[in-house]
Amino acid sequence: MFETWTVMERMMKKKLLNIEPIITHRLPLEKFEEGFSLLEKGMGSKIILLPGGDRDIHASAMAGEVV
Repeated sequence: MFETWTVMERMMKKKLLNIEPIITHRLPLEKFEEGFSLLEKGMGSKIILLPGGDRDIHASAMAGEVV
């Protein structure tokens, strides 16, 4: 299992794999309940919770960064 993670991580670092299309939401960690609610309702597929709040949301979206 961990070998798969390593391969995927290398692919993402080399920009060979774009996972942006599956990320539906980026939320501050404080809004984790909203994130889980979106998942339960089927309104989200991959929700990224960022501990730095709105500052990290903006920065990761601008950089196309995967957290």
